[in-house]
Amino acid sequence: LTLQMKLEEPKQQRPSSPTKAPSSPKKQGAFGRFFGSPKKRKEESKIQEIKRPVTPPSFYELVQGLVAKDGSFARAYVSLNEHEKKAYGRPYSVDIKCFNEWAMEEVSVGSSRSKKSVTQLQRRPPYEIGKLELLLLYVPKPKGAKDEDMPKSMNSAVRAMREAEERMQHTSSIQEFQGHLSQQGGDCPVG
Repeated sequence: LTLQMKLEEPKQQRPSSPTKAPSSPKKQGAFGRFFGSPKKRKEESKIQEIKRPVTPPSFYELVQGLVAKDGSFARAYVSLNEHEKKAYGRPYSVDIKCFNEWAMEEVSVGSSRSKKSVTQLQRRPPYEIGKLELLLLYVPKPKGAKDEDMPKSMNSAVRAMREAEERMQHTSSIQEFQGHLSQQGGDCPVG
């Protein structure tokens, strides 16, 4: 089983280009930094913060590197043969571990001779991210039955099995007798 989410890449919005080039902050020498007022430095930093509005990252950016491009984020492996006997004719609940197989991580790759290293994205080994609770029910298909005769949902299968069980209990309460019946005179009303 693979779990997916709808993941749409946001449309890139380019910031509007200003008509006037932004003026670069005045560079101060060592004396200017040493003798400059801290109040002035605070004002300059506030102006820079106002100029650059901080936008929170989008959901797409937050999950990038954890989710596949098609939105897949978890995979669960289920062997139905293991659960067939326990789910035969009755609902059976089981917890299945889910693994993320799409996560990427940055790995630094570099030679031992050079001090430069390059970071590359590499797929992370699968790791558990949660559990999936499944409700299983195994109803074998009787011989000669068509697909239309089989229940379409688990609820209809459970309902049909309850009805069959009630019919069996009702017919088992009726007693059957077999043998000869004789009468010692008189008429018996038939009806």
